[in-house]
Amino acid sequence: MFSLSDYQVFLKNIAEFKNDKFFFFTFDEFFLVLKAIQSLMKINNISKKRVYIGKEFNMNEVIKEEANISFFKTESYMNIIYSSEDIRFKRELFDLNTKDIFAFIFSDKRSFERNKVLRELEKGVYVHFPKVDHDIALRWFSKELKVRGINIKEFSIQNIVIESEAKLTKLNNLLTLFELGAPTVDFSEKAETKLKELDIQSIINTIVSQVRKRTISPEILWKIYEPLLYNRRVNYDYELEIKQILRRNYEKRNKY
Repeated sequence: MFSLSDYQVFLKNIAEFKNDKFFFFTFDEFFLVLKAIQSLMKINNISKKRVYIGKEFNMNEVIKEEANISFFKTESYMNIIYSSEDIRFKRELFDLNTKDIFAFIFSDKRSFERNKVLRELEKGVYVHFPKVDHDIALRWFSKELKVRGINIKEFSIQNIVIESEAKLTKLNNLLTLFELGAPTVDFSEKAETKLKELDIQSIINTIVSQVRKRTISPEILWKIYEPLLYNRRVNYDYELEIKQILRRNYEKRNKY
């Protein structure tokens, strides 16, 4: 087990971890964890993931489910376990035979270091993504805007990054809103947080409305739901609405 302090090194050399099964993440910048998981899924040719909360996670149950799925077809999953500090880790946990990949995500680096079993365990990769600084966030956000053909004045870009406290998660959410049609000029020039929140609500309203009318695919909801959910920036009513749409779409798509 080893530590990587630079997320750029991790993403660049991630192919080296193709044969690893267990990843232990701690983070200050959640967006980087999501990027790392996407990269791990890509190099392992995995298209589906299962998400658990620490208290709900049971490795034996997951292995049984994996065996049942494999009975019908060979398909690999990425198992993502949030709030992993709630799990009581034992050595036997990692002796089980599994072909799937597990990403245990800790919200606090210290909770991981306090766990003697994990600290001494040789299996798996421990990765800590530190919070990015202002310059890295500015360079990344400017590049992503350019790639998407979104034109915003350099001064406004700097203000957006400053207001977002150089958090890539928040900036990624803004990119998604811009892609979905948010008025970039009005949005970047508004000073009041409440008005910006109204912009976010109006975009979510529009997307949900279009999905109801079947004008666009429900899959697009993941663009706003997944990153916003784990930052608790989706209010309860929207969360229920989006969950219902996604569940109906999932059940329809997975009928035998």
